[in-house]
Amino acid sequence: MRKSLCRRLRSPIPSRSAASARPTSPTPPPHPDDPMPPHGASRFHILGVGSIGSLLAYHLRRTLPPATHPITLFLRPTTASDLPPRPHIRLSQHGTSSVAGPFDREAWQPDPYLALAGGAGGTTGFEDEPIRQLIVATKAGGATRALGSLRDRLGPTSTVVLVQNGGLGVLDELLRSVFVDPQKRPHFVLATTTHGAFTHRPLDVVHASQGTLDLGIVPSPLLRSLAPDDSPTPFHELFRRPLLLPSSPHPPPQPHPPSALPPPPTDLLSSHLPPETASLHLTVQALLSLRGLSPQLHSMGALQPKLLTKLVVNCAINPLTALMGCQNGALYTQPAAHDLIRKVCTEASNVLAAAHPDQPRLYSTALQRSVLKVARATADNYSSMLQDVRAGKHTEIEYLNGYIARLGAAHGVPTPVNAMLRDLVKMRATLPGGEADARRWGRMEYRERQERSAERWRERGERLRAVWGDRRSGDR
Repeated sequence: MRKSLCRRLRSPIPSRSAASARPTSPTPPPHPDDPMPPHGASRFHILGVGSIGSLLAYHLRRTLPPATHPITLFLRPTTASDLPPRPHIRLSQHGTSSVAGPFDREAWQPDPYLALAGGAGGTTGFEDEPIRQLIVATKAGGATRALGSLRDRLGPTSTVVLVQNGGLGVLDELLRSVFVDPQKRPHFVLATTTHGAFTHRPLDVVHASQGTLDLGIVPSPLLRSLAPDDSPTPFHELFRRPLLLPSSPHPPPQPHPPSALPPPPTDLLSSHLPPETASLHLTVQALLSLRGLSPQLHSMGALQPKLLTKLVVNCAINPLTALMGCQNGALYTQPAAHDLIRKVCTEASNVLAAAHPDQPRLYSTALQRSVLKVARATADNYSSMLQDVRAGKHTEIEYLNGYIARLGAAHGVPTPVNAMLRDLVKMRATLPGGEADARRWGRMEYRERQERSAERWRERGERLRAVWGDRRSGDR
């Protein structure tokens, strides 16, 4: 077994002066009677605490009792060093704000060399223990590397929830390169959300617009065996049966009326489920309890069209806005953009029909309407891909248009427009003269100026020491 990439915090974090400290998460003073939650199979881990990850963590902490369901946030050492040992998350919505916590934390790096080199560690004391419930809300490009670094702590009794754009592409890559052995794979839940959120700083999130949280359990031989083909009840309905959880001391916030979830079947008992599915049952029930996020559980057959439609919407809006450097609304008003959207949707429709012949076809005209509807509804927003390009970060293009292009190549369907957009976005992020390149050169020039200034001061100091040495010799 490989070494764990998360190291325990062995010494308190050094304090920093107010002038050099960055803004930190707002944290109420700890109560002296607030004990450290016990470790157990009911602990949740969250990897990726950006806007959506923080939103999920906040609602989980407000809903689940801390004494029996502790939550651990995976944080990079640079972020963890600026936060208290047991941080809280602030959520702002409708002009008001509230906090949820406390959370445990582990310092984590996806690069083993960086992780083993040192840095701030975690505070749970269980960094080498198995992970039972893991929610992954990182960017699509980082999900495979992240789960690869945590593979030794995940097993067939674990459950992984994937919440990111291009989730289908991420799942395919994980099954192909990380969890190759079907007998050792964790359970997977795919999630997609239409909630709008953004962060001011780490663990300070704004819930900008209400939406839904759609969930689907990825089938496996074990899960299919729970409900044979001739069974009137699909296997995912077995996990709708509520678990008997202790009442939470923090009632979940309900800014909107709770969604009308169908009642659980009365003839199904949680005791009928095998112990290997205990973490999956707990995860699904925990997510369905987040009434403030309007969760809905679907069969994969019903969820897949939602995932594919969102995939195509992102394939159209993200690369075009990243290349043009514009807000989403510009695509709604430009005829040339409409023509490109039509071509992207036509190719995607043909590819998805060939790849999923057993699913109802997603027609190009319906996909175009979905793209324009989202572009109009989010007219003032800047896409995440545009923000990544401007910040010099890796984009999710390989899991969006790249996924459509690879799927098309596998099924003999040409995708010239999607392949071109993929290549252009990759060039946009690296070509000299691009914003990311300018930012990198700007940082290099700044460092060079700093080094030249330091060298000049060293030379001046040497000259002054030489002058003073000569004067002292003359005095003697």
